[in-house]
Amino acid sequence: MGADFKFVHCADLHLGCRFSGLAAADPVLARRLAEAAFRSFQRIVDLVRTEQADFLVIAGDIFDEGTETPRTRYRFAQELARTAVPCFLVRGNHDHVTSWEDSIPFPPNVTVFGPQPSTKTLDIRGHPVEVTGVSFPDLHTKTNLAAQLHGSPDRYTVAVVHCSVAGIAGSGAGYAPCQKNDLLGRGVNYWALGHIHKRQAILENSPWAVYPGNIQGLNPDETGPKGAYLVAVTRGQAVPEFRATQEVLWQNVDLDITGKTTLNELIDGIAIPRDSLLSLTVRGRGPLDRVIRADPAGFARQIADASGCTVAGPHLLCGPDLDPAVLMTAPTLAGETARVLPELQQLSEKELADLLLKTWKAADTATDTLRELAAAGRLRPLLEDAARDLLGRLTEGPQ
Repeated sequence: MGADFKFVHCADLHLGCRFSGLAAADPVLARRLAEAAFRSFQRIVDLVRTEQADFLVIAGDIFDEGTETPRTRYRFAQELARTAVPCFLVRGNHDHVTSWEDSIPFPPNVTVFGPQPSTKTLDIRGHPVEVTGVSFPDLHTKTNLAAQLHGSPDRYTVAVVHCSVAGIAGSGAGYAPCQKNDLLGRGVNYWALGHIHKRQAILENSPWAVYPGNIQGLNPDETGPKGAYLVAVTRGQAVPEFRATQEVLWQNVDLDITGKTTLNELIDGIAIPRDSLLSLTVRGRGPLDRVIRADPAGFARQIADASGCTVAGPHLLCGPDLDPAVLMTAPTLAGETARVLPELQQLSEKELADLLLKTWKAADTATDTLRELAAAGRLRPLLEDAARDLLGRLTEGPQ
């Protein structure tokens, strides 16, 4: 089906994201993240140039909001010009309207598809290749935009659309909703999708339908590598290859203090690329709980120094050891609970049932159940599990 060629597919750039909430707490990090999306897009342009891609498609949400600043639009336009190849853009829910179009126009190598579907044909080494697309007409469109697109059977067609495919995690509020079946039988060979921030191929071959994810993680939930797809088409068959371009790598790190007695044991197990942004959670039970809770911010700085990363958190879900002998000495509710347990352990199953029924006004059915559990020798294990759970809750500490 015509010439062999390559193109780059990205989406959800969110250029100009301000991170206003973070700016008050950590202005240095906020500035770094605000610049990160631009850095990532610059690497995508570098990818277009070094791989000698024939064109670039961007499937919506280029800007983080419709009122992008002049500087944001100008920098983006400069990067589009630097590609030196045709660039095809659609608008999504974040950029269904844009600013500064007259005073800062895009360069002549750029096509922005409007709210009515249209198609452009490229001549790639003497062979036609189609790019078709449609943009959001308004912010909360419920129009099935994908169903409006189709290709020509005699040429390779790339369809560009920002949409929510039903059943795909992360589809959000159902902007421009469609079904997988809407992507079939339309003469399209590759659906360049946008909107979902997690990269995934929802159809493979005949046709491909790919969400590249966003180009830069924007919060701790958007972990792992982010970037774009380099798509090589050979004899009409596409091979999409993900290329990471993110400036800041968000990573979730769970540390378990169980069985560890020193901070070195806990910290030495961290293997994360330097300059990542870590969302830190501490779990488990052990003596390190007291050390970490004494200075959580200091512990986070130790992790940052050891890993060469920026650390958000820690979120403490850990607790001390549940050694009753230790807890019994504590002048706390947990200590009082621990001191009662040995007395309960001396009682028979029948005596336990009698004690429960004496202190708890149970219904007849509950009384019968307790008697049956005691007769079967199953009441004590249930009470011991309940006691462990209670001690765990009482010793978790502040969250």
